[in-house]
Amino acid sequence: MIVAGTASVTGDNFFPALVQNLAKALDVSYVVLSERVDNSLQSLRTLALWFVDNLADKIEYHLVGTPCKVAVEEKLLCSYPDNLQELFPTVALLQHINAQSYVAVPLLDLNQQVIGNLCIIDVKSFHTDERTKALLSVFAARASAELQRKSAEEEKRHAYQDLEFRV
Repeated sequence: MIVAGTASVTGDNFFPALVQNLAKALDVSYVVLSERVDNSLQSLRTLALWFVDNLADKIEYHLVGTPCKVAVEEKLLCSYPDNLQELFPTVALLQHINAQSYVAVPLLDLNQQVIGNLCIIDVKSFHTDERTKALLSVFAARASAELQRKSAEEEKRHAYQDLEFRV
């Protein structure tokens, strides 16, 4: 289902298709795909956010005190199968949406540097089996590739504009 929903989609349309299809395939309430805002990795900005049954507006959030910080810093799949609010009591959004579980995998570039994060958040316990881990890893790699492609396109466009200005 996820492959079918994202196979022919690229660019800015890829990210919403990924979060929507991943949420439906895994039967979870929230899927967040984010990119880093700066080199210090203090904040992330959503590329796409699935919120219960629709796409939500893009947001920017700080990593301090969040489960995303752990996944990003350790550069590994991170899972909290239940009691999420108790583990991260200072994150008001988790309280507001009644989040109980969290799984994330960082998006890595070719140099194994974190460029973003793919996470799922649910209102019920969510235990991550090997199939789910593999699925998240595959689509995190696909999202990383798409994010890097998008960045390369932007750099190419800027270089072309700079060259055009010089000519």
